[in-house]
Amino acid sequence: MAFSSFSSNGLAFLLLLAMALVDSARGCVFYAGGKDGWVLHPSESYGHWAERNRFQVNDSIVFKYKKGEDSVLVVAEQDFDSCDVSNPIRKLDGGDSRFVFERSGPFFFVSGAPGRCERGQKLAVVVMAVRRPRWPPAGPASDPCFFATSMGTSVSASASSVGDFAA
Repeated sequence: MAFSSFSSNGLAFLLLLAMALVDSARGCVFYAGGKDGWVLHPSESYGHWAERNRFQVNDSIVFKYKKGEDSVLVVAEQDFDSCDVSNPIRKLDGGDSRFVFERSGPFFFVSGAPGRCERGQKLAVVVMAVRRPRWPPAGPASDPCFFATSMGTSVSASASSVGDFAA
């Protein structure tokens, strides 16, 4: 009898632990610029938008733009500062593009369309390290994307249909 009770409790603990780990690996999906998308003059500056969001490892950022009219370049910090688009680390040019943050630290994005970076279409994002709790929470898991989702800037990663590009 004691063995079956231990097995049930042990199984429940392992299930809660697995759910917590899967939840932390899922990440959130953020839309660059919020409702405006990846445009030259968003209603909220990209800097302000990035400051009020919290990005973590495994989160994604989606850049919404028309294929052939714009692109997104991942660049080094010095190229971001000077708007040098000649040596991108990665180019996203297929239309609505998703970039996955696979590490913590700063990331720098600029428009690939001529002159747009110089006119402000660029975004710097700082990704925080993953912090896992020592023990799974006692109650139901809270949605790590809730605040951003309620502000209209992100959705669950499982709902995304755009291409993946990892860091």
